[in-house]
Amino acid sequence: MPNTILIIDDDSSVRSVFETILSQDGYRVYSVSSIDDAAKLVASCRIGVYLIDVGLSGERGDDFAIKTEFDCSVPIIVTGQNVNDDFVADMFDHGVLFVLQKPICHRLLISSVRAAMRIHEIMEQQNRAVKTIEELECLLKGLTNYEGK
Repeated sequence: MPNTILIIDDDSSVRSVFETILSQDGYRVYSVSSIDDAAKLVASCRIGVYLIDVGLSGERGDDFAIKTEFDCSVPIIVTGQNVNDDFVADMFDHGVLFVLQKPICHRLLISSVRAAMRIHEIMEQQNRAVKTIEELECLLKGLTNYEGK
């Protein structure tokens, strides 16, 4: 499992606090200040969880969550201030796993990331199992065709 988190937040102090908390919990942490920087990083790294601020200056973090072009099996946690129930519901409808209200207590941040990582691992295991089944089906089909000759 990639124990790697990508933080996307335009506030350097928030990024620094999140990086410290999560790296002390054993995670490899990358942080960027924009969606464009995130896209460049994602092209070269396997990410386990996205932690995205909804209020990026000049951009909208929720747009990343809604129209992400990145691996959809990677859980997304959205953070923000003044999030309301409608916003949270919209995020859930678009596949966001958690929405965390800033300021976020350390324990909630760590627990949310741990849960998201577990879900990511389960999804990866499922993908590997499906691939193995598909490979076995191909082998079986090849054996059946061979025996029929």
